Amino acid sequence: DLRFYGANGRMLVHEIDTWNENGVSTVWVKVPTFSASASIKAKYGCTEDLPEKAAKDVWDDDYVGVWHLGERALPLKESSETSSDFESSNGDSIGFAAPGVVGGSVDFPTNGIYNALVAPDHDALDGFTKFTIEVWTFQNEHKSNAGILSKRKSDRSEMAYYLFGSSSSTVKTVPLCVGTNRNAAADWSIHQRQTLGAWNYLAYSVDMTTSTSNVRQFKDGVMNGWVPSKKYFDTMPNCESDLCLGNLGAKGRDSHFNGRIDEVRISRTTRSAAWIKATYETVMKPDFATYSTASGTLSGFAAWMNAKGLAGEFDDTDAKGVPNGIRYAFDIDPEKGAEEIGDPIIKIVFDSDGNPVVESRNLAVGRSDITFGVLATEDLNDWTSATLIPMEKFADGFWKPASSESPNYVFPAQMFFRYTIEVK
Repeated sequence: DLRFYGANGRMLVHEIDTWNENGVSTVWVKVPTFSASASIKAKYGCTEDLPEKAAKDVWDDDYVGVWHLGERALPLKESSETSSDFESSNGDSIGFAAPGVVGGSVDFPTNGIYNALVAPDHDALDGFTKFTIEVWTFQNEHKSNAGILSKRKSDRSEMAYYLFGSSSSTVKTVPLCVGTNRNAAADWSIHQRQTLGAWNYLAYSVDMTTSTSNVRQFKDGVMNGWVPSKKYFDTMPNCESDLCLGNLGAKGRDSHFNGRIDEVRISRTTRSAAWIKATYETVMKPDFATYSTASGTLSGFAAWMNAKGLAGEFDDTDAKGVPNGIRYAFDIDPEKGAEEIGDPIIKIVFDSDGNPVVESRNLAVGRSDITFGVLATEDLNDWTSATLIPMEKFADGFWKPASSESPNYVFPAQMFFRYTIEVK
């Protein structure tokens, strides 16, 4: 029943990363614009249907792999629905749902000689001319050949790319390598020291269509260099190797990563420096977003005329913008119109006897912070003589005037309601 809405009232697609009924849950939301003044609303108790592909649509079409890695067991879902889930593992000591930078992560301990997670080969994962790889790592030790992400065979007889930790005597880094085999591999990144015992956000943006400055490397949202004046390949090699996480191959001996890995993403485009900076700050900058609880009074109008009258039967519209006929009453801003609001809190419908009644979204059930009051008048422009109509929810689920089922009760031929819902 959780939904998100933009400033214009339209529902936004979201994907639940990790759900914890007794603690913090993490949810990804696709915002319509991304700026310092952008704002969205989260609501619960909602009944409006989500789009069929809501979770998938959070991620734009350039993503070919999005793994949140927070599941408690295999498989580990690929969220863009473009490539493969991580379906199998080598090593019994891999830990799932470990503390992550967002939700859960995968923990590769030091005692796992062959530790690796494997996603079956998928054509979407190689053959690029442009691509970006993003990954969050929490490294416990500087270890030689510590494989983070790889699409290659363990003996490097066939490969596309791999990301691994180096532990030379002078630098302890994570370079990105691209190649076709062990004799045609290229170290494509600036050597950069990792921070042990902390989360590191690594991003590599590669453009093979240009011959200079075609590889940019970022750590924690900041670009720290590029590879100038080099062009190793025109296209990313396309190989049939599976994608491995936490090792340099499905059966790589002593080339596994020691630590946790979270939020792995592969895109078939070069993400901008601003994009990568925002990706990092969204997660790690405490004041990146501010939060508040929505409160106040929500007001709107509902109306019926001539008992079974239908909206559009009458041409005239009064000064307050409430047309004759059946009228929905909206729960956000009645001035914006039906197309921008979503499901109404109340609406005028007809019961089995043809009498107009007020249907509600069960607002008052189990809620001590809401009061539901309805004023009624026969003249929309004269609220000074409006009458407070006591509302009661009857067995058929409708809210009706409390006296509506009394003997000889007659609904007026014309009546306008104004409702107010106060959220404390």
